[in-house]
Amino acid sequence: MSELEGLERLLPVVNQLQDVFSKVNMVHELDLPQIVVVGAQSTGKSSVLENIVGKDFLPRGSGIVTRRPLVLQMTKLSADDEDQRRARGDPVEWGTFLHLPGQIFTDFNVIKDEISRETERLCGDRKGVSSDPIRLNVTSPNCLDLTVIDLPGLTKIAVDGQQENIKEAIEDMAIEYCKPKNTIILAVTAANTDIANSDALQLARRVDPQGDRTIGVLTKLDLMDAGTNALDVLKGNVVKLKRGFIGLVNRSQRDIDNLKNVQDSLTAEMEFFRNHPVYSKYASKQLGTKYLTQTLSDNLLVHIRKCLPELKQNIENLLKQTDMLLKEYGQNDMGPGSRLLQLLSSYSTGIIQNLDGSNVPGQLSNKIEKTRGGAKINSMCTTAFVPHLEKLAPLDAIDDDQVQTIISSCQGTRNKLFIPEQAFEALCRICIRSLESPSYKLVDLVHEELVNLTEDASESLSRYPKLQSSVSDYMKVFLLEYKEPLTAFVGNLMEMETAHINTNHPEFYNGGSIDSLIVSWTQSKSDDSPQAAQLPTADDMEYTGVVDPKSQREMEIIRELVSTYFKIVKKHMQDHVPKAIIHFLVNKTKENINTRLVEEFYKEDLFETLLEEKDDITRRRMAAQEMACSLKEALKTLEKVKYFRLS
Repeated sequence: MSELEGLERLLPVVNQLQDVFSKVNMVHELDLPQIVVVGAQSTGKSSVLENIVGKDFLPRGSGIVTRRPLVLQMTKLSADDEDQRRARGDPVEWGTFLHLPGQIFTDFNVIKDEISRETERLCGDRKGVSSDPIRLNVTSPNCLDLTVIDLPGLTKIAVDGQQENIKEAIEDMAIEYCKPKNTIILAVTAANTDIANSDALQLARRVDPQGDRTIGVLTKLDLMDAGTNALDVLKGNVVKLKRGFIGLVNRSQRDIDNLKNVQDSLTAEMEFFRNHPVYSKYASKQLGTKYLTQTLSDNLLVHIRKCLPELKQNIENLLKQTDMLLKEYGQNDMGPGSRLLQLLSSYSTGIIQNLDGSNVPGQLSNKIEKTRGGAKINSMCTTAFVPHLEKLAPLDAIDDDQVQTIISSCQGTRNKLFIPEQAFEALCRICIRSLESPSYKLVDLVHEELVNLTEDASESLSRYPKLQSSVSDYMKVFLLEYKEPLTAFVGNLMEMETAHINTNHPEFYNGGSIDSLIVSWTQSKSDDSPQAAQLPTADDMEYTGVVDPKSQREMEIIRELVSTYFKIVKKHMQDHVPKAIIHFLVNKTKENINTRLVEEFYKEDLFETLLEEKDDITRRRMAAQEMACSLKEALKTLEKVKYFRLS
């Protein structure tokens, strides 16, 4: 195998990759070696491409005719294949478009018409431009393996019917295509214009200031003024390009009007250079379409060789990304029943792990913004609910007037020796009721967090919108089903605490020895200081009415008793409400979620409806699978191709 033959095997792979990337809108993900043709209007770009292909196939007209990039992939038909096809009566020259898969065009006039139709389909007939390329593959025994991208011609001003920013739009498009470092720029300039003002070379210099990857093409050498030539430019004495300049002769407009075919034009070009007094010495070195075509092919192949290590690494990285996409889209490699069970199990497991705290990713690519799931529920119970209850002091909101009224009301017509028990219990119940609202609030907050958690987890089902929405709706009902008995239980806790005020509780002054309490409390008051034993005045109490010392002492005692008992009840609620939430809501959810989901959705008549994918998922999966296959094929080819030493 010759040095170039090994590398020639890469070009079809590169072409295939470009096609695949175009289908999945990832053309710019991989910096593939390519040749981009830039030039101002009327510099002969179209004629250059037609001469390279050997066919008249590009639309022509006044103004901007090329309004979308044309990715032209040329494939040389081998002599053996040509003979076989001729023997079968099959065409040996044909074209295919990526946007018309399966259709083969053997009439190049029809190809010309299709380019026009596809351009107008996207750009309209108002002379607008688009960077979305048309991809054409031409197979012929008369061309070399080569891929070039023809861009709309650079222009100065907008003419009637064109968009106002046409100049900037085309320049931006050209920059986008020429900027990648693996792109070879073919800058076309008419020889009968001032090379210093070449739009193509000026644009190329913006992205390739050293001229490392720019090839200059001088067209219309036959139209220069008599006695002049472009030899200084061709030799690089005017503008230096490391890849040099190549001179061409195009078909004139008269030739085109007279239907002069491309092959006759190529023959005339060779005759011009062969007979020219100056150019004849360089006819086989820097001049002519044949030399240009071979130079482009060799440059592209050598460029591919240079890019091989990076190209291989990029393909491997892209393959990893594609594999991740396939995992996201799913492989559909199991039956609908098994797939549904797997989806429901994965959904349930994710929720359970989140509640248990075991669903922590190995690597966190993004900063965690807030605590969720089990950790948040624990925080609600321990760092929010418990401290909130600790701060509650409902007795402080009841003034002495109200306390005295309650005591008097419970005393009735009887004279009292000690504090009425009914007054103590009434005040205890008032305080206990203050625990009801925050307890119910905690239930609501935990229930809300579980609903949010199930909604977040449903993103794992996003491939299947109907399944996702059905599971989300069902989980709301499911959680509400467990919330109702929890709410009832919390209500029962409140009723239990208010139904019986247990003064025999061991934490309530040693089992309710109130007499000793009063004695010790009175003693402590009298022992504090002389001032502590003094009774406050009515003004100090901010209470209108007669307050005798005995009543004042009664109010102080009952406040102390109620506060002490309220602390006991608060501890009960701080302990029992979170426990009830974990038991009735959290644990019940973990224990039953998967079973209930399977019971609800694992029904054969629902499989098709529930597993109906988003409209674009199937298309994306197929595109990703196609891309993965092409990338793997490319890697296999790259592994076989060695680094040949080129002369």
